[in-house]
Amino acid sequence: NPAWSSDGTTLWANFVPMRDAGCKFYCIDPMHTDTAEVLGAEWVPFALALNRVSHACAYVMITEDDPKSNPLIDWDVVNRCSIGFDAESMPEGADTERNFKDQFWEFMTVVQNPEWAEEICGVPAGKIREIAYVLGMENKTALLCGWGPGAATT
Repeated sequence: NPAWSSDGTTLWANFVPMRDAGCKFYCIDPMHTDTAEVLGAEWVPFALALNRVSHACAYVMITEDDPKSNPLIDWDVVNRCSIGFDAESMPEGADTERNFKDQFWEFMTVVQNPEWAEEICGVPAGKIREIAYVLGMENKTALLCGWGPGAATT
């Protein structure tokens, strides 16, 4: 919530000019923050675990990607800049079955699609699909996470 923290510098120096240039913001947060208000962000409240929304977005991007008719994943970037996303990109000598894509499905006891996430988080499945498509390769996107959860103590 940079409108509230960091003396607002990040908000006014970086995000407001992006807003003024036409950038669309989503605020995925249990609270409607000052930052969301200033940026005119679409607020996507969730009840529990944001990682459920991210799993469902990954599910959509992996299952609905078609490089020709529905490009959601930039395979050029994945192939050039990542190791272990799929069996073909595993390092030499590594167990090819331990790649991200295959492991993602193997450890699912439930299909982690948008409908599954909606039941847990309260974010509508259609909104999760919309976010996955916004994150797709047809758009320039940035995922900006706050430090609050990582700084919390128990």
